[in-house]
Formats: sequence, structure tokens, C-alpha cells
Amino acid sequence: MPNNDYVCVEHLSHRFRLTRKIAIDAVKDVSFSIDRGEILGLVGESGSGKSTVARCVMGILRPSEGRVMYNGIDVNGPKLSREDKLRLQCERQIIFQDSGSALNPRMSVRRILSEPLDIHGLARDRGDREKLIAQNLDFVGLDSGILESLPGELSGGQRQRVSIARALLMKPKLIVADEPIASLDVSIQAQIVNLFKRLQAEHGFTFLFIAHDLAMVEFLCDRVGVMSKGRLVELAPTRQLYEAPRHPYTKALLSAVPIPDPRLERSREIPVYHEPENITRREWIQADENHYVLMER
Repeated sequence: MPNNDYVCVEHLSHRFRLTRKIAIDAVKDVSFSIDRGEILGLVGESGSGKSTVARCVMGILRPSEGRVMYNGIDVNGPKLSREDKLRLQCERQIIFQDSGSALNPRMSVRRILSEPLDIHGLARDRGDREKLIAQNLDFVGLDSGILESLPGELSGGQRQRVSIARALLMKPKLIVADEPIASLDVSIQAQIVNLFKRLQAEHGFTFLFIAHDLAMVEFLCDRVGVMSKGRLVELAPTRQLYEAPRHPYTKALLSAVPIPDPRLERSREIPVYHEPENITRREWIQADENHYVLMER
């Protein structure tokens, strides 16, 4: 697959060591790139390696093999300059699935939003700080009346909006959202996804969106990558992938999307994907323009 010079994941593998002799491969030889200003979705069942990829892209986990390049910077390079480290801290932000755990329960919303500004020495003037915090709350559809509230006093949707506002405070160029809507009610999920779409259009950040809700991914993303058992098995523009999936796992995944008509839902057959035995090799083929499939031989 062609590499891009903005965000580029090259042959990424990561294994978690359980004991000195036993390790589990969570991600195996994953490669993809993200264009500047693009929204890339990663989908797959639980345990497919999506969150591990997100943490490697953010530098939270160090890959066992391969590398992650962000705008020409090797994220896990051994000799990062102080300037590059500061750039990586400010320009990349992550939004986690569980906003209840991501926000300090003992801090007010005001303190939560002030903390990244304190760490990076930004908006030291009190008036500028209050204006910036109020502006970012407005971006995510909240008003300043919640600033003295604790996270436990907010709804799940409000907490996730606070997490998004905190990420936006740093004016990021890359946002990684790791299943940010999975723990929310369906109506709130739609609100948050619409919010992401509006914010990305307004601010132009590059966006890696990880989810298992295929309908939300189809609505939001420009391209979609499909992960299965730690491998990226298909990568294509959203419309191409949903209309003409090529990998058997992608076909099985899309066929599992519920149909609103209960009679059709009960009568249809959902194919089950079984990985072939005795695979001798895997290779990427270009099925169509910008459409890549990992085929087992």
C-alpha cells in the first residue's frame, strides 16, 4: 500500500508478554496511512487489535516491530528532540471510550480543562483562559454553567463532550478516538458522531475513528480499514467497502448489521467467517483504486 507523509503506520506489530515465555500477538504487521484532514475509520470485532493500534499511534504503547510516523517524526524514535516531543504532545490528542475513567472524578470541569493549559504554559492570563475554555465548551455544545460540576454530576454524553473539549483545547492536528461512543445511549451516540463531523469540518484535524458500530463509521469516515485477529484485512474508501466488500471477513461483518424489518431480519442467513487453515502466505492485492485486500494463500 502507498505510504503517506502525514500519518504513516508501517508494518506495526505489538505483543503483550504474559510470562517470560508466553506472549500474545495483539497486532500483526499492520500498515496504513492517513491523509491530512482525512477521517479514517477502523472497525472489527472486540479483540481484533483496534485499540492497540490506537495506543501505538499515540505513543502510549511502544510497538514490538514496525514504526509510526507523524508528519515526518518517528513517534517512538529513540532520539526525539525536545521540540519534537512537545509537538507530539500538543498536536496529537486521544479520546477514550470511558469518559468516566478518563476524567479525574475529584476535579471540577474547570480544573479538568485548565490542566492541559497549565502543563504547556498556555493562556496564562486568567481572562484569556476563561475565554478559551468557554469557547471550547461552546464548540461541543455545553455552556459555562457546568464549570464547577464534578464528572459524576454529569451525564455520559456531557462527560464525553468535556473530553472532546479538553482535546480541542490544544488545537490538535491529529485526534484519535478509541470507541468514543460505545458506552453511550443510541440517541447520544448520534449526537456525538454529528458533533465529530461538524468539528472536523470546522477545524480540519486529521481523525482516526475506532468503533464497532458500522452505521456510524459509514456516516462519518472517508475511508475504512477492517481488522481481524490483529491484522488489517481490507482498506478502502467507505462507499466502495460498503457496496463491494472483497474480503470474506468484511462480507461477514457487514452482513451482521441489523435490518429494521423484523421479518427480513429473522429470515436472512448471516455467513460466518472461518479463517483458512494451513495459510502459507498473506499478500496485499489492489482490488480497485485505493481498495486493498489482504488475501490468504
